[in-house]
Amino acid sequence: MPMVTLRGSIQNVLFCRTDESLLQQIIPQNAGFSFGLGGTASSAKQALNVLGELITMPGLAAVLPGDGKYCLQTTLNAPVFSPFNVHFPGMETCILHKLHTPDLSSSITVKALWTDILHRAAGIEDDPVLVGAASFVQFTALRGTFLRKPPILRNAPPNNLTISDSSVHKEWFAVSPDGGAEGKLGLMIGLAFLPQTTRAKDLNHRDRHIFYRHPEAQIASGEMMIHQHVLLMENVELPPEGMSAGDAARLWLLKGRPADVKHVLDDSLISHALTAFQAFSDIHLE
Repeated sequence: MPMVTLRGSIQNVLFCRTDESLLQQIIPQNAGFSFGLGGTASSAKQALNVLGELITMPGLAAVLPGDGKYCLQTTLNAPVFSPFNVHFPGMETCILHKLHTPDLSSSITVKALWTDILHRAAGIEDDPVLVGAASFVQFTALRGTFLRKPPILRNAPPNNLTISDSSVHKEWFAVSPDGGAEGKLGLMIGLAFLPQTTRAKDLNHRDRHIFYRHPEAQIASGEMMIHQHVLLMENVELPPEGMSAGDAARLWLLKGRPADVKHVLDDSLISHALTAFQAFSDIHLE
């Protein structure tokens, strides 16, 4: 079973430890499917000032800079500098499955979609602990968050707080209005972690480098951890079932126009979903 590839750590993001030395280059042509934090700039030093929500698909990287301007940046060739990036080796060849098509106009939450994904993954791989997915979806309502400013050393909250602490959360994160993006299509890339599985202890807490939680926080019994981003696209149609995720992404890149990137909250609503998914055995730290 393959391993998720992780560059950097979300802990450096949460505690604003990021400086120039922690940025790694990502080349869009080699990036495949991934999500994380990044900045497009001519140098790592300049990228520090524009770090924001990052998503990549084969041949494209897209970033919503956390610079207060929120103007989507995309690149086909220029490198992206990232302190945190989760990459899914082999996802390009995974086949899209139709997981939700409503009989009328019903919608499901993104969390419910993940429940279905995990159920299907369990039918292929016994006791999966990590499952990655690339979902081509149509939204009924997207609740997405994004950074208001880059999580770097000079912006660190006082008293060693994380940027997700309730006392400073609104200072750091903006939330898309409820009901936004109705009818819009997007490529959602994410990873789910099942801490209750027997294999979870084999990760030796490496999951803490991917998911938004304090390193000392305990996970509630039965809880599912999810981290996912979405790239909204214009002038595209949902790909057909049975197409590979890589071919579907390249078709969207050929015909469509990137419009926005967000971190997706799991109570967002979708009306259609075609999903490629893959179980992973562990997290490989690069």
